[in-house]
Amino acid sequence: MTGERDAGAASAARSLAGRRILVTRASAQSAALRAALAARGAAVIECPLLRTEPLPSPAGPPDLGSFQWLVVTSPNGVRHLHDLLAAARPVASLPERLRIAAVGPGTAAALAEFGRTADLVPATATGAGLGEALRAAGLAPASRVLRVRGDRASTEVDDALASVGASVVVLTVYRTLILPPPPAAAEVVARRDLDAVVFASGSAVAGFAAAFPAHGLGERVLAACLGPVTARAAAESGWRRLVVAEQPSAEGLAAILAGALGPAGDR
Repeated sequence: MTGERDAGAASAARSLAGRRILVTRASAQSAALRAALAARGAAVIECPLLRTEPLPSPAGPPDLGSFQWLVVTSPNGVRHLHDLLAAARPVASLPERLRIAAVGPGTAAALAEFGRTADLVPATATGAGLGEALRAAGLAPASRVLRVRGDRASTEVDDALASVGASVVVLTVYRTLILPPPPAAAEVVARRDLDAVVFASGSAVAGFAAAFPAHGLGERVLAACLGPVTARAAAESGWRRLVVAEQPSAEGLAAILAGALGPAGDR
């Protein structure tokens, strides 16, 4: 039994050996993914393309006590909301009676960093999945919902909340800026010396297209996407080989890449 476990671990460690994978997330947010890919033998090229900055709220933070639900859809949304609250009061806390829906485990983990557990994490990390989960959780029509988002977020979650009949207040707490690519990453893209590119959001897909308008990778290189919304954005941007993580997490992305690519010797 021990030998079988050791063989399985060795196989997992070689599952992406020799593969070159470009990660488009910021370094601070991609540590777990880079570690999961490196553990499988991949060569990871960092290419952060996005940066977020807070958007000022002229009216200050909202009265959270007037809402039944808070909906957060990204770790950035959680962190910028926390900073907005912290700037206005000594302790950036959320009312205990406020129920929180987090779209995906990464967002739930960001909430946990600030001492709160998500009351609801839909099994499917999409706007439609959120709407179904909220209905199942008993969200009543006309319930007041605070939807926290960035300036480039899609309207899918907003549409899902509207379909439930909620009274939604949208709070845009940050903007997303597109960064120029690091020279080392730009050189790798120019050589087309890649097996896969990882996208965690539609904004990252747009950032890649802006940084590399003539990249020519879409037909050959795999696009690994964190969720179906990101995959749809990648397809619309011309990527033809797409995989979507079964679990929207670093391990989920690494596993789907290992299954789709295998070691470089298998090419």
